[in-house]
Amino acid sequence: MKTTATLFLIVAFVSIGQARPVRQWTYSDLEKEADFVAIVEVSDIQPTDVRLPKVPNPEWFQGLIATLKPLWVIKGDKNAKDIKFLFYRYSDNANAIPNGAIFATLEKGNRKQYLIFLKKGSSGYSPVSGDYDAGQSVHPVTQTL
Repeated sequence: MKTTATLFLIVAFVSIGQARPVRQWTYSDLEKEADFVAIVEVSDIQPTDVRLPKVPNPEWFQGLIATLKPLWVIKGDKNAKDIKFLFYRYSDNANAIPNGAIFATLEKGNRKQYLIFLKKGSSGYSPVSGDYDAGQSVHPVTQTL
């Protein structure tokens, strides 16, 4: 009986403890891998038909394109005027996803500012930490410039 109870507890805790491995990015790591680092404001956000690639249910994710206005460029093109940034959120018809994404949360207006770490790719800028964990590349700034 003790063996059965012990085995049950081991199986219960192992199944509960499953999680998606997620790299924890330091500011130093983000800066090293970024092509563009800046404090920005969001001037516009528009939905797009672009879906998150390499996921089982792409209809659960909504692509958005944010137009970012650089206020202070720390690394990258100091003359950048407007940056187009593709990011994602869960769509309205998404089911609960255990161990889900760490999406970037961007809002326009109200003088909200963000510290961003982006890589330049063939189709524009993308988050250093990847599309699924973009929230690690976009940080709200609590003291505005």
